[in-house]
Amino acid sequence: MKQKIVVRIPNLNAEKIRAKAMKIVAKLEGVGSITVQGESMEEIMVIGEVDAVEMTNRLRKKLGSAELISVDKVVSEETSTADNNSSSSVVEEVPQPEWFSPYYSSYYPQYLPCYSLY
Repeated sequence: MKQKIVVRIPNLNAEKIRAKAMKIVAKLEGVGSITVQGESMEEIMVIGEVDAVEMTNRLRKKLGSAELISVDKVVSEETSTADNNSSSSVVEEVPQPEWFSPYYSSYYPQYLPCYSLY
């Protein structure tokens, strides 16, 4: 579920602090976009599937202070038009295959409890 998260960071108008904050947020998994907003340019708006508490805690750890302003659900235009048009075709998402690990497959008998090699 995509979210719009707004975080206020004091002194974000300084270029060094802004670059550091953007780098911290960009490293998080699930970030779609990052923008700086507000009258005094002290707010960062992040859109994506990001944990708001984790992001705020990382910003506090590196920058000293950060205040979580709002967390809102993002409704995309594609889903709203798809809901209005009931005759459109339904597309199901195909799950991604999990990473295969040869160490846990049945090929190696030492991991199976019923085999004895001796």
